[in-house]
Amino acid sequence: MKIRYLFKLLFLVNTISALISCGKTEHSGNTFESSTEVIQISSFEIEAISEEDFERVAPAVINNEIPDKKWYLSDETGVTILATAEDVHFWHNDEISEDYARYSFEGFFGNGQFALVKGSHLEWRTHTLVNLETSERYSFWGKPLFSENGRLIVSYSFDPLAGFMPNGFQVFSITNGIITLLFEQEFEEWGPYEMRWESDSTLVAISTSYNNDFEEVIEYIRVSLK
Repeated sequence: MKIRYLFKLLFLVNTISALISCGKTEHSGNTFESSTEVIQISSFEIEAISEEDFERVAPAVINNEIPDKKWYLSDETGVTILATAEDVHFWHNDEISEDYARYSFEGFFGNGQFALVKGSHLEWRTHTLVNLETSERYSFWGKPLFSENGRLIVSYSFDPLAGFMPNGFQVFSITNGIITLLFEQEFEEWGPYEMRWESDSTLVAISTSYNNDFEEVIEYIRVSLK
């Protein structure tokens, strides 16, 4: 017990010293929970549910535990995430071309460990998580949704007609603060209009498709990760 306590004390001292040397001591007030267990998920099953089953599951709530202005800047040039390792810049580009980009800060995710930046482009959008410690970037089809235990992320995109964006969803794992893509699935005849975490291994979703008259057909499903 004494050895464990001494290890924790040394780790805390080293962490505070490193943060002070970077001139960004605000991180010392945050707890970043990471799992060392590797998650293996490679498939899923879908079953029909009722609208009532879907509505029983609350939408995800953005976690804004970190004071906003200490960790990002937003001005006429773009958005800058002030991460500990190095600043990460997202530059606006107003030229009407494939390089057009306007960025916005969307909030803090993953118990405050990541900042989300959304990019609006000519015919598509991007979502990028930046690790506030390491400055690593992770890209997603849509807004990332963290499971309650913080070990999985789902991201979905709905674009069945125009096809500028993927039409499907992605599943990622988080191990020691590193995000890894487990699998991604695109669909042709339908797409996930909205997804919500029901548990740490299941999601509920609105499945939307179009009939021959281009009328919306809405169904409700449960997605069980395997």
